[in-house]
Amino acid sequence: MTTKRQIKALAAPLLARNPGLALVGSYSIWFPPTGNVVREIIIDRSSDPDRFQLRWHLTECFLPEGYDGGAFGRCSSFIFRTEARRDGWLWSDSAMADDFVVRCERDVIPILEPLDTDRKRLEFARSHPGSRGRYGWTWHLMTEIALGNLDDARAIWLENGAFYEAGHIFECRRDQKTYDRYRQLGPPLLADDRAALMNLLRVWITENAVGSRHAAFWTREPLPIEDFV
Repeated sequence: MTTKRQIKALAAPLLARNPGLALVGSYSIWFPPTGNVVREIIIDRSSDPDRFQLRWHLTECFLPEGYDGGAFGRCSSFIFRTEARRDGWLWSDSAMADDFVVRCERDVIPILEPLDTDRKRLEFARSHPGSRGRYGWTWHLMTEIALGNLDDARAIWLENGAFYEAGHIFECRRDQKTYDRYRQLGPPLLADDRAALMNLLRVWITENAVGSRHAAFWTREPLPIEDFV
């Protein structure tokens, strides 16, 4: 099992060379300021104590599903070794630590660093070819709302929202919370009440951050929908 100490030591040279980055929690490197869509590099443990996986993610903090500090966004990509090695990222590989810095600086920072607004991050996520198959209709719904594209969001809701309008009851408290949040979207969306939708997203962002590793690092920024008011 990869340890916190190993990850901290691995990340240190990258953070020293790129002081704008921050190690958050025990396995995630963030690009502050966060806005409402976090740019992060994930150092992911595996069952093999000598092995880990490396990925970058764009993680939305406004989704009804919540953000519990362990949820990663669907827009993502694996980060591979410089040489095509079947063994991948191994702690026992003496060249691994240097290659970690090289791959992050060549393959990740040039992609994520320019995405310095929520709008840029969401537009990038919508167009990223490696992630398109991971998006369900609810992701597209929330992205259109966050971007302020309410006509497109309404079209998605009218086609799919009957499930939430039905008022189902779930045994799982978390499932019920997510379901009830989605239900709240229908009336203001159909009424074109932009202010009410903005308020819902603001409340969820705050609630999602409470108790998560995001809370201490979150920087409040207006969502794109707020540009229209």
